[in-house]
Amino acid sequence: MSEKVLKVWAEIKEGVFNSAKVYLLKNYCEDILAAYRLKINYVVSQYLRHLPSHVAQLEKDDLKEIAQLEFIESLKLWNVEKYESPWPFAHEKIKGAMKDYIRYITKSNPTSFYDWVTEASYLYLVIRKDEGFEDKVEKGVQLSNAMKVLSERDRNIVIAHIKDDLSFKEIAKIYKLSESQISRIMKAAVEKLKKALQTVSQL
Repeated sequence: MSEKVLKVWAEIKEGVFNSAKVYLLKNYCEDILAAYRLKINYVVSQYLRHLPSHVAQLEKDDLKEIAQLEFIESLKLWNVEKYESPWPFAHEKIKGAMKDYIRYITKSNPTSFYDWVTEASYLYLVIRKDEGFEDKVEKGVQLSNAMKVLSERDRNIVIAHIKDDLSFKEIAKIYKLSESQISRIMKAAVEKLKKALQTVSQL
């Protein structure tokens, strides 16, 4: 290329790259997301592994959405000349956005953080009804560990009934089970938790 052409290109290349990115995002956003979905989901799953299990379950969907949005934002800032692929830059941006989200909700809404830590304490109302609120909170961490004895389905059913105040009939519709089955699951889950708590308290 001649020096004149290079000079012209230097003046217009940023605008050309930006126009190309705008066009691609406007017309092929879903296709781009689909192409990178496995990588995005992998980064999210790796981050979730470092969070308490009940926190990961509560925030999983929001973190996935944040990761996708941050990936799109990173494409807008992608330096085509510096990075051949947008992924190295996007990867770091996604991780930073997820960390910022967790920090933000724990600072701006302490109740959410409290709920994470004491999520299992809702079950304590059933297991130890004679315990006071302070005792219930103190058992939050123990209960969180004890809840690992339950399958994901059983844990969700118990929390749906106790925390979300859904009736056995409403829960039965969700899981396509009978009310009697839901009742048996609840009783069995509570017994498992009682035994798990007894084991934890003896350690």
